[in-house]
Amino acid sequence: LYSNTKVATATAVLQLLEKGEILLTDPVKEYLPEFGEMYIKKEVEPGKFELVRAKNDILIKHLLSMSSGLDYNWNTPAINLVKSASGGKSPTREIVRAIAQSPLHFEPGEHWMYGLSLDVLGGLVEVVSGEKFGEYVRKNIFDPVGMSDSTFRFSEDIAKKMACQYSFDDAADKYEKVPLENAHSTKIGSEYDSGGAGIISTVSDYAKFASALANGGIAPSGERILSGGTIDLMRTNLLSESALKDVNWEPLHGYGYGCAVRTLMNVGEGGSIANAGEFGWSGAAGVYLMANPEKNLSIFYAQHLLNSQEPYVHPRLRNIVNAII
Repeated sequence: LYSNTKVATATAVLQLLEKGEILLTDPVKEYLPEFGEMYIKKEVEPGKFELVRAKNDILIKHLLSMSSGLDYNWNTPAINLVKSASGGKSPTREIVRAIAQSPLHFEPGEHWMYGLSLDVLGGLVEVVSGEKFGEYVRKNIFDPVGMSDSTFRFSEDIAKKMACQYSFDDAADKYEKVPLENAHSTKIGSEYDSGGAGIISTVSDYAKFASALANGGIAPSGERILSGGTIDLMRTNLLSESALKDVNWEPLHGYGYGCAVRTLMNVGEGGSIANAGEFGWSGAAGVYLMANPEKNLSIFYAQHLLNSQEPYVHPRLRNIVNAII
């Protein structure tokens, strides 16, 4: 699923909010002490950088809204050290500690930058729940929704059933097969549950999850995973006016950003047939989740093509389905 994992991770975090275990305004350091003293990499003159102590704490809502200042760099000395020291296991909690050693790009809350924020939240869920992140998600999302083919653990059995993966070369106008591995996080380690890109699933499984988000938190199984009010929070833009300017990817015209999901704010700007409040996310190989509580409408579409042509496919898919409804 690549980054469509983030929607499930946000759901897990919001479940903890509903239980009174956390507040979105809590400093992350209250649960993950390694985020207690963060530094920002600032350019003091062209080509010259220095580290400056961050004035503001990273809050849980900054991680959910990708406004923490963390980038998407897996290849840091700290992460590589965990990988080698753990013999390739890379437990989730240890990787999150390593992520905390990366400098921020700005004061938390000032801008939007797509990065490792949801991976950090996987570690936070582990600390608050007392369970491995993947196990928490299985017990509180996969099992209630009836997602029996969803997991964080790749296996030979899964490999036999998995669709081929491809990569498309725009310049050469051709595609080629690529290995059945997650190009973003598979190589982190066998014990790493990536909150940002770690879930393996099927169309039928994730369609059930999307349905729950579009129907007040109630899955087709009849089980509730979130309240309707929490889903409204999930799809509320959390970014400031200035940070909204950073949400400038082509498929996101007209959208703000909520709890790890795009949320439609300006129908005209996006040229969308959907109504304001429609929300969801995508993934690097082209998967697309859309949930629209006003219409009780959800979509889960999947493809397995890196360099996925997302700006072309997803807005058209959204409009075709909404026109039919």
